[in-house]
Amino acid sequence: MAKGLMVRESTLKKILDRLVMERAIRRVGDRIWCDEIGFELENQEKKSKKASENASLGWQKSKQNQRSKNADAYRYQSQMSDVSEDGLSGRPDC
Repeated sequence: MAKGLMVRESTLKKILDRLVMERAIRRVGDRIWCDEIGFELENQEKKSKKASENASLGWQKSKQNQRSKNADAYRYQSQMSDVSEDGLSGRPDC
């Protein structure tokens, strides 16, 4: 990590010790953790899940609306076929 940050290991250790002392981060085993970032990740995950649920509901409503429109169109076409079969094609007599 020190090489990636281009600092000496002793400098990085001092920085990390200071952040731990100020409770900005904490050590978990051989790793470091920031609770604020953890909270932010949880909030983002909740928002993403809710957005996904809302999108799914919208998609389902859209499909339901589409089905009912198609059903109405089919019903209208069927009625027009019935009228045509009765000899009433809907054309004005000349």
